[in-house]
Amino acid sequence: MKDFLISKSNLVTFCSVLLGAIFLLSAIGKYFDLSSFELTMKKYGLPYYISYIILFSEIFFAVCFIFLLFLKKSAFLSIVFVILMTIANTIGHFFLKIESCRCFGRIYFLNPDSFSLFLLRNAVLILLSYYIFKNAKYNKDKSLLKIFIASMTALIIVFLSLKYNTYYIENFSKKKIGFTVEELNINNEKINDSQYLFFFSPSCIHCKKAIAKINLLKEKYSINIVGITSKYKDQEKWKKTQSELKINFPIITVDRKIFNEITLVVPVIFKIKNHKVENVLEVQELLDQKKITN
Repeated sequence: MKDFLISKSNLVTFCSVLLGAIFLLSAIGKYFDLSSFELTMKKYGLPYYISYIILFSEIFFAVCFIFLLFLKKSAFLSIVFVILMTIANTIGHFFLKIESCRCFGRIYFLNPDSFSLFLLRNAVLILLSYYIFKNAKYNKDKSLLKIFIASMTALIIVFLSLKYNTYYIENFSKKKIGFTVEELNINNEKINDSQYLFFFSPSCIHCKKAIAKINLLKEKYSINIVGITSKYKDQEKWKKTQSELKINFPIITVDRKIFNEITLVVPVIFKIKNHKVENVLEVQELLDQKKITN
């Protein structure tokens, strides 16, 4: 039984399933954050369509590894692919001062901010690919049952990872409870006496609905609430959006990197007390507290 479990054939299948799940997660993460990934390509001085080439390459690797197809060739190409991505990201980190490549898009727990951890993660991917490349010949049993089990295992890994990623995103901002206002790195005098910080995105439908409710809240109660959003590239469009939404509370724009370090989900409200984050609330929670109905 032990020999069966640790046989090279089964180890190759395990590595292939794990690698396929990682590539699939990366492709899903990029797909749901494609505009940001296109922007990253521009930072590297590359045309936007390179992001699509990378996305489809990862889908190709995911399919091959999950369904145990062309393992030796796929593993070799995977090694080349990860090495090229590592070189590109190293150049971006040291020469272009790009802080985080967000290689896995919205799969945040697989995107370490530490460059050392980034290198370690890519080294693991290369080692997995190399093991498959060297031992693919032992994986000759590709029965339908084995492929079915491998694909189901990979999909379960992806499903559980996406569930955890959702939990990670939704609870990310709550880690800021207890932080002082200064520790949020929003250097603006408007927030010094604020009671609430309202984080939003002008392009988010839920945020637009929330803004109307925040306007009503501001009219009915003398609360000091400040809106915070990431910097808008098109200033004219931003002014038009402000006018259309009839925002009646002050707005601060911050760098996207700072915004994403505070919260990964919008809309959300930080309650401030004694110059510290006392609580993190959904908009409806604040409205309920103030007896504001929809």
